[in-house]
Amino acid sequence: MPKTRLFIATALLSLSVLSAQAQTKLKAGYFGLAPYAMDVGGKASGFAVDLVREKFVPATKIEVDFVSLPILRMLGELEAGNLDMVVLLAKNPEREAKFLFAAAPFYTDACALAVAKDSPLTTITGPADYAGKTVSINKGGYRCPSLAAAKDVTLDEMVVSDNLLEQLLRKAASGRVAGAHQPTKLAFQYVAQQIGIEAEVRFIDLPDPPQPLFAAFRKGIDPAIIAAYDKVNADAAADGSMAGFIGRYVKK
Repeated sequence: MPKTRLFIATALLSLSVLSAQAQTKLKAGYFGLAPYAMDVGGKASGFAVDLVREKFVPATKIEVDFVSLPILRMLGELEAGNLDMVVLLAKNPEREAKFLFAAAPFYTDACALAVAKDSPLTTITGPADYAGKTVSINKGGYRCPSLAAAKDVTLDEMVVSDNLLEQLLRKAASGRVAGAHQPTKLAFQYVAQQIGIEAEVRFIDLPDPPQPLFAAFRKGIDPAIIAAYDKVNADAAADGSMAGFIGRYVKK
């Protein structure tokens, strides 16, 4: 083989080896939102984490380091390329311009209002149904469209804390407010079960679009990584593995 061709072939082989080596380990970020992702005894847990750890890792033989960060810092690290992926993220136009998303959500949740078990409120059909009511919310947090559009409603804004969802649920269960708002119903269900008040509250599904939740990846990542995630995500939905992961945390 001529020296020039030998040099090119050697260079291409070296690049191929480097590429393969670069994909043997990924750094995956998450923020605390139980039961999707959370710290348990200093270890990443939650069913979005389980999907990656128990399905993606064995399928790809890629080692994944999980890193817990506040959401704004997590997004900054993903944009800067210091994280390869995040296990849990909702889409919006700004994020879609910055990140690559999995082809399908790993879970789709519902906006919900927690109310006391004996509350006369049984349904919310639109913004007008909030009239004259007080609703507890996460101060500065996302409001589902039906609540955001409500006019004659009093918002009891609660500052973010480690036990914010517990505080929201206890207010609702006590009847001190008409209800407590949360854009991810499953998170409410998980916390209610954890603190033992699931028999004291009901959850009303709000008339808003469901909230699909995705894994997201940094720009420039090997497309094969995303394709591998897409496959295990689809397989987990089809073979019941995802339902099993969720069942570890929330009894339905």
